[in-house]
Amino acid sequence: MPPPPTCGATGAKTLEVMVSLNDEEWDLTGRHPSRGEITVDRYYETIHAHEVAHLQDMRASLHV
Repeated sequence: MPPPPTCGATGAKTLEVMVSLNDEEWDLTGRHPSRGEITVDRYYETIHAHEVAHLQDMRASLHV
């Protein structure tokens, strides 16, 4: 089953923003709804962990 069309676009936009950040911008903070105040760096670490968890779930369901 192919991913929904927005998955690729969302990932591409995320990567576009990540590569555009300078060193200082990674330390900027914002408010995450459940994690409170976090840095941009921590936000992208959270996204990565979330994506890895989904991949593990998919592999498990496919018995890969």
